[in-house]
Formats: sequence, C-alpha cells, structure tokens
Amino acid sequence: NIVSSNLDGIDLANSNQNKLTGNTASFNGVFNTDAGVGFKLDSSNNNTLSGNTARQNGTGFQLTGTATGNTLSQNKSISNVANDGFEIDASGGNSLTSNTSTGDPEGFVVSGGANTLTNNSAANDSGGFEIFSDSNTLKGNVASNNLTSGFVLEGSDMNVLSGNTANGNGSTGIFLMDSNNNTITGNTFKNNGGAGIHADHNSDQNTFTSNTATGNGFTAGTFDLEDDTSGGSGTAGTKNTWHKNKATTANPIALLTA
Repeated sequence: NIVSSNLDGIDLANSNQNKLTGNTASFNGVFNTDAGVGFKLDSSNNNTLSGNTARQNGTGFQLTGTATGNTLSQNKSISNVANDGFEIDASGGNSLTSNTSTGDPEGFVVSGGANTLTNNSAANDSGGFEIFSDSNTLKGNVASNNLTSGFVLEGSDMNVLSGNTANGNGSTGIFLMDSNNNTITGNTFKNNGGAGIHADHNSDQNTFTSNTATGNGFTAGTFDLEDDTSGGSGTAGTKNTWHKNKATTANPIALLTA
C-alpha cells in the first residue's frame, strides 16, 4: 500500500497482532509536523512491521502509549522532516532489528525501557541512537557520519551496549550523561569529532570493557577515552570501571592502562 499526503500514514490504535509488510508512507504531516507520522503503533501490541518505508513524513515510525511486544525489522526511514526516524516512546519489550535511518533529524530515540535494538543503522542523521530510558539492550548497531553523536545515554541506567560501532560522527562516539550502572562492552568508536567514549561527572558505576576507541577528538580537542568523575570505587581514579579498552589518548591518562 502507498499512503501519502495525509495527517498520519498508517496508525494502529489499540490494535494487536497485525502484520504490515512492504508498505510506503510518504509526505504525511509535512504541514503539521508535530502530528504527522508515517507508521504509528498507539497502545498496540504484538504487531509485526517489516520491509516498510517511511519517507519525508513528520516522523518515520513511532511506538507510543502502552505498545509492547512489537517487532520491527528491515524497515527504512528516509529524510523525515520534524522528529525522528524511529521513536520508541512506548512501555517496552519491543524489538527493532536491521532497520535503517538515513537523513532524519534523529535516527533512533528510545524513551521507553526494556527494548532490544539489534543490527540497526543510523547514517547521515542529525544524531544516531539516543536512549532516555532503562534496561535496554543495543547490540551490533552502527552509527556513522551523523552530525552529532553516534550514541547518547541520558538519564539512562542498566542498559547493555555490545558490539556496536560509531565511526565518523561529528561529535562523541558514545556520551553518557547522568547515566549509571550501564555496561559498555566490545564496541568500536573511531574517527569521531568528539571523544570516543565520554562519561560526564554525574555518570558512575558504569563498566567499560574491551572497547576500541581510536582517532577521536580531532574537532573538539578531546580524547579517545574521557571520564569526568573522580573518586569512588572505580578504576583509574574514577567512579566507573575501565578494563582492557584500546585507545591512544585518555583523560585521565590512567584509563589507558586500566
């Protein structure tokens, strides 16, 4: 189906166990960008969206309300104009696999907890992956050539990020802001304009293990590894735990040998 130039494209409200495959939603909500969504799941559960395309809507794909147990795979969000490619405001328990966001204001924005994002890609967006919730799992995702950061955790606790890649982004590879007890393992952060990995002074009890961060900080004068905390029970004089990360520059410099 092709759905164009409406307020919203395809909207499921309190609607469960549907399958949306190979549909296209374009130019929906362009003149009312706060409301226009290509594909919306509003308090709708256990739906499957695969191979759909959202192009130049207000927002590409949005899960909101109490939407849980939904599966989104191999969908494309392209050049939506107002908000995000994939916006997960819902309660949680949703799975996003092998979706792509290109040219969106933000690629993937997750405000609901306990979601799983695997092998998704955000490229040439304003920002890549922004997490504002707890207990999410991000594995094998790629953020490349975005205007700002590849991955951001803000006010987010107990998330697990493993095997993700952030290369060539304008700002930080991954930035933790007011976020605690997260596990960052086996990720790669290369040639980003800001720091490769940056934990701000209010982010503690995080664990950074076996990550690779090289060639970062060339526009902001920052470092491959940067931890603004101090004291506590972490390593290298910080409140976080750093172990066997590969990097060239660090602040504090003791992170290189932690």
